[in-house]
Amino acid sequence: HQAEAWGMRLAAAVGDRIGHLYRGALGRPPIPDEVEVCRGFVAGRDRDPAAWAALAHAVFNVKEFVFVP
Repeated sequence: HQAEAWGMRLAAAVGDRIGHLYRGALGRPPIPDEVEVCRGFVAGRDRDPAAWAALAHAVFNVKEFVFVP
């Protein structure tokens, strides 16, 4: 449910939505390759909450998010 809630906020937001997602979830800005992949993922669906929720869900499942050193 958290990914869906975040997707709704990101779809409605303006500005650096990918940066906001990464800073909020991982505590750091995305590297250029990550930005490119994320932009490709939401391309053509940048106002679709489901697309942003799926992206947030993917970010929530990266090892960096799951495991705290």
